[in-house]
Amino acid sequence: MAEEEEVKSNKGGKGLIIAIAGIVVLLVIVIAIVVVLLLGGGEEKSQEGVQEAPQEMQKSRKSQAMKSDLAKPGPIFAIPQPFIANLMGDNGRRYIKTSISLELSVPEMQKEITAKLPIIQDTINKILSSKTFLEISSPKGKLKLQEEIAQEINAYMSDGYIKSVFFTEFVIQ
Repeated sequence: MAEEEEVKSNKGGKGLIIAIAGIVVLLVIVIAIVVVLLLGGGEEKSQEGVQEAPQEMQKSRKSQAMKSDLAKPGPIFAIPQPFIANLMGDNGRRYIKTSISLELSVPEMQKEITAKLPIIQDTINKILSSKTFLEISSPKGKLKLQEEIAQEINAYMSDGYIKSVFFTEFVIQ
C-alpha cells in the first residue's frame, strides 16, 4: 500500500509540472503574437499611414482654425443686467446670479441683439430657472448651460449666430 501512495503522489507532481509547462508555453506564444503585431506588419501600417495623412492634415488645420478663433474672438455683447433666478428644487432656497456676455458671429448682430434684448433676457431667465443646483454646479454642467443658452438664443437670430456664451459672473447660493 505504501508503494501505491508513492506512485499516486508522483503522478500528482508530474501533472502539476506539465500544467505549469503548458501555461508557460501558452504565455510565450501570446507574447510572441503581441510582439509580431506591434513590431511586424509594417507594410500594412505604412499604407494606412499614407491614407490617414490627409485626415491628419485636416485635423491639424481644424485645430489651427480653432486656435485662431480663440485668439481672435468675434464681437462681444455684454448683457447689461445680471440674471437672478431661483433654481428648481430646494423649495426656492437656492438661486443663481450670473452676468452673461455673448460672442457674436458678425458685428451687425449687435443691433439685432439690442432690439431683441427682452426676448433674450426672458429666454435666459426661463433656462436658468429650469435648472437644479446639481445640473449647473459642475464644470460640465456650466458648459451644457452655455450651449443651451446659445442654442435657444440662436433660434431668434436672423443676421448671424451666437458663437459662445460667457459667464462673467456666476454665483449659486
